[in-house]
Amino acid sequence: MTGVAVSDGADIVRQVSLRIAPTAVTLTTVEGSVEGSPLGMDWSADRTVHDLFLARAHRTPLAAPVLGAGEIAGDRLDNALWAVGRMLGKRLLPAELAEKLAAETDAAARTGESVHLAIEVADDHVGDLPWETLILPGQAEPLVLNPSVRLYRSVTGPGSASVTNTRGPLRILAVIASPKRGGGELLDYESELARILEAVGPVRGRKAYVRVLNGGSRKAIRAALELERFHILHLSCHAEPGQLILEADDGSADRTNTKDFTDIVLAPGRGVPLVVLAGCSTAQAQWPCFR
Repeated sequence: MTGVAVSDGADIVRQVSLRIAPTAVTLTTVEGSVEGSPLGMDWSADRTVHDLFLARAHRTPLAAPVLGAGEIAGDRLDNALWAVGRMLGKRLLPAELAEKLAAETDAAARTGESVHLAIEVADDHVGDLPWETLILPGQAEPLVLNPSVRLYRSVTGPGSASVTNTRGPLRILAVIASPKRGGGELLDYESELARILEAVGPVRGRKAYVRVLNGGSRKAIRAALELERFHILHLSCHAEPGQLILEADDGSADRTNTKDFTDIVLAPGRGVPLVVLAGCSTAQAQWPCFR
């Protein structure tokens, strides 16, 4: 992405991109690109990430800390998120790039401009990290809380895609996969379905059509896609890094990886423009681990 300054209504937007690769980090602004080498993850950094996953799994308060003037005690998850944000700024953002990015945000704040910061992570191990918590060295808060910054993830696309001529109204296939055995806690089917129907409620009928699939197996989803054309496949299920937990014909868990999902579940020539995955870990390639 090329750094540019554009007008967004009454605001001037500074387009900035940050690309993180295993051995190099590139910051691109309107002035050009600057590259640096990150320190990389070490045992301490992995431990910080591990503490975050423990905090997410067990939201229990930490022992009461000694607070300074104006400080407010946070719970274990809050503290872990802030610790990861500081680690990202220290270990994975080269100092010279951090200084330049800080200068961009400071200049935007002075002039009333807005920084649109695109973060693209090219390494799966650190791609799963919560980059939205990033705190620049020497700063007190994550960039995402800076009123002058709009932070978002950027993904390099696979190229042009073919256009699907699926007639209107908006057609949604809603699938809730909850195996009876081996797939973890049963999903609240009624609650999952209610959220989907509520989201399209105002336009359902005349402008939106929802088909609810009874059964979340590979075979059932494939058959539904072959029978009708849909604009959206919305799949609610449990998931693990790299795989979805669908239903087998006998009601047991069917762990399905990306290749099987695209090759077996999605019908050839019946492309769905948008697939929504509502499940834990659906955006993660792997769990962080100690080195």
